[in-house]
Amino acid sequence: MPTRDYVTSHIGDGKKSVNRTVDLLSRERDSISRILSQAEFKNTIERLEELKSKIDSIESKLSGGT
Repeated sequence: MPTRDYVTSHIGDGKKSVNRTVDLLSRERDSISRILSQAEFKNTIERLEELKSKIDSIESKLSGGT
């Protein structure tokens, strides 16, 4: 029959394992969040560049350019 200390130590190991899993999932969530933010930022930059090009074209036409 297992001793009380043996059982208690394995319960503690289970808690450590759960804590490690929670920490890992938390880090993965943060990584995914950063990746999504970077992708959104990249899309925003691309959209701004498109708008700048359109504005430059409109300004050129208004000033008598081609």
